[in-house]
Formats: sequence, structure tokens, C-alpha cells
Amino acid sequence: MKANRGGEKGGEARKKAKKPPKPAALFRKPIAKDIFEKRCLGLLELDADRAFLESSFLLIVSRGSYVLKDNLDRDALIRLNKLAKAIAANRGIVKKGPLVLAALLVAVIVVFALFFMNPLLGRAIERGLESAFGARAEVAAFRLDLFRLRVSMRSVAVADRDKPMTNLFATGRLELRLDPASLLRGRVYVEEASAASIALGGPRAVSGALPEASSGGAPEPEAKKAAPSPTVAPIVDFSHFDAVALLEREKSKLSSLAAYDKAGAAYDDAAKRWKDRASSSQKNVAELAAASKPLIALDPKSVKSPSEALKAASDARALADSAKTTTKEAVAVASGLRSELAAATALEKEARSALDKDLDYLKSFVDFRSGAASGILEPLIRGILTDKGQTYFHYGERGLEAALALAKKSGGDKAEKKAEKAGLGRGRDVYFPQAALPRFRLGHLGASFIQDGASWKVDLREISSEPSLVPAPSSLDASMISGRESASLKAVLDLRRDSNGSFSVDAQAGGFRADLGDSLASVGIGGFSGRASGKLDILGEAEGGFEAKGGIELGETAASKVSGALGEELASGLASAKKVEVDLGYEHPREGGDKLSVSTNLDAIVAKAFNAIAARYADKAAADIKAALRDYAGKELEGKLGSKVDLDKLLSTSSGGESTASSIAKALDEKAKVLDDKAKSLESSAKDLGSKAIKGIKVPKFKP
Repeated sequence: MKANRGGEKGGEARKKAKKPPKPAALFRKPIAKDIFEKRCLGLLELDADRAFLESSFLLIVSRGSYVLKDNLDRDALIRLNKLAKAIAANRGIVKKGPLVLAALLVAVIVVFALFFMNPLLGRAIERGLESAFGARAEVAAFRLDLFRLRVSMRSVAVADRDKPMTNLFATGRLELRLDPASLLRGRVYVEEASAASIALGGPRAVSGALPEASSGGAPEPEAKKAAPSPTVAPIVDFSHFDAVALLEREKSKLSSLAAYDKAGAAYDDAAKRWKDRASSSQKNVAELAAASKPLIALDPKSVKSPSEALKAASDARALADSAKTTTKEAVAVASGLRSELAAATALEKEARSALDKDLDYLKSFVDFRSGAASGILEPLIRGILTDKGQTYFHYGERGLEAALALAKKSGGDKAEKKAEKAGLGRGRDVYFPQAALPRFRLGHLGASFIQDGASWKVDLREISSEPSLVPAPSSLDASMISGRESASLKAVLDLRRDSNGSFSVDAQAGGFRADLGDSLASVGIGGFSGRASGKLDILGEAEGGFEAKGGIELGETAASKVSGALGEELASGLASAKKVEVDLGYEHPREGGDKLSVSTNLDAIVAKAFNAIAARYADKAAADIKAALRDYAGKELEGKLGSKVDLDKLLSTSSGGESTASSIAKALDEKAKVLDDKAKSLESSAKDLGSKAIKGIKVPKFKP
């Protein structure tokens, strides 16, 4: 019985489990077609769910509505009910979970922006400036307004890497407006920027050298050597002229002293080198003369026998051989001495020629009619212009280096090439080219401010990391007005791909007060000032060389603290000329070796002043200089050639020994020959006597 009850209960449970559920309330009534498509199918994410839902309903075209199909199985109804819950959930306007997450995200962004974003972005800008200029950069009070897309900085300062205790430039407050469309594409486009002030070359409180450069992490840039100050000897004051004093002042610059030292050393060395050998040769010649004297003096008539004659001839030949050896050594010594003496004599000739040149050099201080000192002021003007010009060229080079570094480190034209490739059709896919944007672009930076009483305007345009992606080259237009003084600068740098990195600069200035101070004191003018105007044009290539040409006019000139005859004449000449004209040229070749050329009308002004005093002073002063130089040569220079006398004596003695040895050798050869002949003669006479004696003897005859 128990078993039967359990079986009945299990059957009832199975019947209840198989009973299909009721459709969800959402699906029990007909649903209008547009509502069904938008608020049912449209709220399902998966395509399979939308297809299942649509297949479970029947469209009644006449009514324009969907109704649930009859006879759906249990599984289909269960799935429909789940979809109804998903549709209802997706119809909710406000969802607590996403709302909480969004609120947390906004809170994180606000906290990051308030406490972390500005310092991080400010430090990132500092690192970018340090990478571009190679020196420390400081950005103060960086602020980014995300809602208005505005950036502000209290100040920006970048050090000069060659002068770490000096700023390359420093600005006042900076305001930047960003382009939102570029930011959405991951690019930074500063549409407009303004600076309250800009200063160049100000002092720093701390060194601007980067830590990695000072610790050896990066190579220290080689600092340019300062141009040497022009060395111009003071001009002679003819009213108190002293030739000896002039000679003493310029003695270190004279070439004759070194030339005489060289010639004297040549004489000394030659005399020391040949003294012992020449003495030895002379001794050998004297011994040869003593040994050969008896033989040479021997009268062949005194020799009575052939054996005596042959012995004397043999002795003569032996001495003759020794004489030839002695003669050979004497010839070598004499020849060597002649060669050494000729070389030393040539050096002596050069020394005397150097003395003549020194005389001309000293006379150039007083004999201005020769033109030797007509350019005496140009080295001074050249030095002043070199210092000033190199300062401004230095700033120009730093700006050019920064622009090139920005383009190189960002990849240059890679973005443009990528955009060009994107415009190529491939297969059935067609790519429509879009506007490529540089990673960084400064559209315009303007500054208008007053500094030290001067009104400045600066307009900088189109600074970009990819110059080929901007519509125009980089340009700088700056101007300054302060009373009578004015200056303007227009520079264009084109780093786009088709321009070869060309740049041009047009600079003009006028009305500037120029004060040379005591720079002309050496020519008797303790103060010199005027008003300068001029222009300068520069053309070149960013990674190549450049050439600059221009000119300066100095008017309203005034000379003060005039001293000496020359100073008075020169001041008068400058006053009558009214203005000084200077033509400038600066060449910076690709391979290096900068060259500054300066030409002025100072030649004519100086020549006029010099000629005026030359007639009164120069001739007498030149004669005094000549006498002083001769006295100096006789007392201090000629004594350096003392060994010349010893060398002459050695050569004279050696030449005599050469001649003596040669004569002895010749005499001995002749004496030996005569003695040989004498021996032959005596032998022949002896034979003749023997033959005659034999003929006088009668031999007896014997009979058989």
C-alpha cells in the first residue's frame, strides 16, 4: 500500500512539472508593431534572442500588431518570460550600479585633476623643454582647465646649456588655448598663446646644467671659446716720442732676435762639431810634412848605388800612400766645414733680413704714409662687433636647434607618409584620406609688453613636431620701440619636406645709442659714442651653412678724453666725417670655420689724420728708430755670431792642410819616380863598365 501511495504522489509531481507556465504580462496582450520593434526587439542585445522573440509572435497585418502564438511549449514560454524580464530591466531610465560607478569615476578624475594632473603635466613640459634645449627648465604654477581647455603658467625659464648660470630665455605669465578636436585624436594643438613678457640672458640663482650631463650620463656640449680680444699696440705719441722706449716695448714681437739666435747656434754647433777633427787632420799633415821633408830634399845625384836608390824610392812611395790618406781626410774636413759655413751664413742672411723687416715694423708706428697702420682701428671695431654678433647668433642657433630637435624626436614626416598611404585603395576596401595632425603644434604665440621702458611685440607662428603637416612655415616677427630707438626682426624657418630646411632673417635697427667707452684709448681717444642704425639679412639651411650680410652707420659721433697728437688729429677727422660706415659679412660653412668680415670708411679717416702728422714727425722718428735698432743689433745680436770667426779659422786652416797634404803626396810621387829612374841609370852604368872590363882581358890560345 505504501508503495502504491508513493507511486501516485510521484505521478502527480511529474504532471505538475510538465505544466507550461503562464506567459509574462508583457506578452499576453497584442503589441503594436512599432512598439514591438522598438521597445521589445530593440532592447535585446543578442541577435539570437531577437530572432527567437520575433518567431514566437504572429504579425496581424490588418491590425498592425503582434500577438503571441498559441501552442508554445514549456521551454519556449520559460525563455520568453526571461526575455520579458530583460526587456523590463533595460527599459529603466536610471540604473543604480552604473550610476555608482560613474560617480566613482568622476570623483577619481576630480581628485586626480586637483592634486596630481597639474604637477605631472607641468613636469612633462619641463622634460620636453630640457630635451629640446639641453638644459634645465622650470615651469611655475601650471594649471589646466579641462572645461574651458585653457592652460596657464605663471612663468617658464630655460637655462643656457653653455652658460648654466644664465637663462637662455624666461617668460612671464603664459596663457594657452587648446583645440578640442585635436585632443580627441591624441594631438596637442595650441591655437592661441600669449606671454606677459619675454627676457633673454638673465642670471640664474642655481645652475641650469642637467644632472645627467654633470654626472657623465650624457656628453657635455663643448662650449664655444670666446673670441680673443683684439691685440692692438698703442700708437706712438709723437709729442713725446722715444725710439728706444718703442723698441723696448715691441722687442718681444721682433723676429730678428730668434733669427740671430738660430744663426749663432748654427755657427756654435759647427765650430764644436769640427774642432777636434780639424785639429787631428792638421796634426797628421804636420807629421807627414816632417817625415817627408828628408826624402823630398834628397838630391838624386848624391845616390851612388842602385840599391840605395831603390830603397829611397820605396820609402818615398810608402810616404806617398800615407800622404794620400792624410789628404783625403783633410779634403773631407775642409768640405764639411765649407758646407756648415754655407748653411750658417744663409741663416745669418735671414737674420739680417729679419732685422730689416723689424725696422719696417717699427717704422710703421710712425710712417703712416706707407699705409702699414691705416687699419689700426678696424681690429678694435671687429672685436666689438664680434662679441655682440656672436651673442645674437648664439640665441638664433639655440632656437634652430630646438626646432630641429622637436621635429626629429617626434618622427618628423612619418605621420604625413602614413596619411598618404591610407589614401591608397586596396582590393574592395576603399580608405578615404583624413587630415593628418602633428603630435604638437603651436599655432600662434603673441606677446606685447613693456620691459625697461621699451615696448615689445612678439609674434611666433606654426611651431610643430611635424612641420610638413602644417599649412605654413615657422615664423617670428618681433619689434621694439623705445624713444628714438627701434628694432625689428622677421625670421622664417621652413622645415617642410620640399623646402630643404631653408631659413631667412631680416633684421633692422635704428637710433640706438652706441658707446664704445675707452675701446679707442690706444689711439688717443678715451671716449667715443654715437647713434647706430643698420640692417642684417641672413639666408641659409637649417642643417647646413648660412651667410649674413649687412651694414651699420654710426652718426652723431663724439670723441672725448682726447690725448696726444694722433688723438687730436683723429678726433678732428671723425668729427668732419660725421658718420662711420661699417659693412659686415658673416659666413658659417657647413663644415665649420666661421668667418666675420668687416670693412669700414675708417681707413680714409685714419689715413687723413696720419698724413697730417706724418709730415711733421714721421721722418725724424723713423731715423731715430733706425739708429736705435742698429745700436740694439750691434750690442745684443751681433755677439751671437761670435763662433763665426772660429769657424772661419778652422776652414782656413783645414783648407791649408788640404793643400799641403796634396802637395806632399804629389812631391813624394815625383821623388819616387826620379829615384826609380836613378836606380835604373846606376844599374845600366854598372853593366856597361863590366862589359868594357871583359873586353880588355886577353885570353891565351892553346895549341892542340
